[in-house]
Amino acid sequence: LDKTKPVIGEITFEQKAANIFDWIIGRKSLILCIPVTEEGSGAEEISYTITSTSGMAQAATAKLNKDGLAKIVLSADWKGRITDIRCTDAAGNVSDTKSITGAANGIIVEDNPPEISFTVNGSEALEEEYEEVPTIAVTVKDDRDNAVSAGLASVIYQIGNDAETALQEDFTASLKTEIGFAIPAEKLPSGVGEITIVVRATDNAGNQAEKSLTVRIH
Repeated sequence: LDKTKPVIGEITFEQKAANIFDWIIGRKSLILCIPVTEEGSGAEEISYTITSTSGMAQAATAKLNKDGLAKIVLSADWKGRITDIRCTDAAGNVSDTKSITGAANGIIVEDNPPEISFTVNGSEALEEEYEEVPTIAVTVKDDRDNAVSAGLASVIYQIGNDAETALQEDFTASLKTEIGFAIPAEKLPSGVGEITIVVRATDNAGNQAEKSLTVRIH
């Protein structure tokens, strides 16, 4: 008589982009690999609860392969939690419930690049020429149209052929989905001619965006 319960091993990930702020983050997809040791009557699947932030909690299962490994595949634009992972063998023995290390807040899978926008002297409409160096403001968003966001990881700007400047912002304190800043006026050339500014942004899933702005001073 089998009285030995299955044992769920360490859960690993395929295609993981980051593990930050107790979020597991993937980009185009994320695969959870769940190993089970069952030495008695045998087991065919694991069970778990999957809860999307945009939906209700649902019970689900994943089949074990011949090596005792189950995989849960999450596609892009998903955010939520997977909990109550357990395995029941053919004799009815139930494993201890397994939690996902490093995912106290949940799991995010997203492949949406950040969105970069400029305003010049408070307007999104660009004039043909400016009489003096204008005020240039930048907004970077990673959750446009309420999309799933892994949060911004870095923002860099470059003026002309100058060296790149990393925005001095603490992106490690929490998931930041939007940030705004002004290009320092003292860094902009004051003479007549064109000024080109390039902004590059990367989010925690590894998605990248780049946008440039050129203004002319006469």
